[in-house]
Amino acid sequence: GNESPEELWILSRLADTVNQMNVGWKTYDFTKATDAIYSFWLNQLCAVYLESSKPVFNSDDEDLKKTNRNTLYNCYEIGLRLLHPFMPYVTEELWQHLPRRSGDPESIMIAPYPNDLDSWRNETIEQEMNVVQDIVHHLRAMRASYSIPHKTQTDTLMNCKGEAAQAMAAKYSQTIRELGHAKSLDFTSEDVIKGCSVEIVNPEFSVFIKLQGVVDIDAEIRKLEGMLKGVKKAMVTLEERIASPLYQNVPEEKQQADKKKLEDLKTKIETGEKALAGLK
Repeated sequence: GNESPEELWILSRLADTVNQMNVGWKTYDFTKATDAIYSFWLNQLCAVYLESSKPVFNSDDEDLKKTNRNTLYNCYEIGLRLLHPFMPYVTEELWQHLPRRSGDPESIMIAPYPNDLDSWRNETIEQEMNVVQDIVHHLRAMRASYSIPHKTQTDTLMNCKGEAAQAMAAKYSQTIRELGHAKSLDFTSEDVIKGCSVEIVNPEFSVFIKLQGVVDIDAEIRKLEGMLKGVKKAMVTLEERIASPLYQNVPEEKQQADKKKLEDLKTKIETGEKALAGLK
């Protein structure tokens, strides 16, 4: 009953994995089953939940540690039972190393297969964590574009449009800091901040990384100016093609693809110009 939002999220994802795997078995869709359990173990449990839990296990809060351990135990124990039909020997060995509970069978082979954990589903938390992961993705992409090493933590800021958006970001601030390799996470109402790079996550969130003292600002300005020149040239070329009288003969599917490409180019220019303004 004391689970954090991140814990409620991983338990909700576990419940969804149980549902997907049972559907896969019943319909003989083994690809669905393997994709579900692979995604849970690698992309959700290990890549997100375990990484976001590191500050808890490094803290002195024994109550939080206990709650996290209980959540991890449920994920490991149920996750191994889900995986057992595919990897019987490895899962048996690992399962035997888990602490035993009263009434547990002697072997994973005779343990009941997980089923019906719908009471653990929490779509609200899942939607919020989707946004959090998108924020982290943009932070990591921005760091990668400047070749900032993982071990180098950066001062990070967020512009949240509205109180609800800022409250949500604050709710998951520890996870954003941990997964985004942020030394600090503060909030701002500015759209451009001198010495910072910016990424627009969605209409409600923008993220900034302070680059002064981390990268060569002059070199990054030259790189951004070159990128913007190329993107603007591509946008003009695409606009001229769309404006041509012969363009109406282009298949509808191609027109829709060009429309999306044009919007993407405009977004890239907007983001690049904001980043350039911040660096200057």
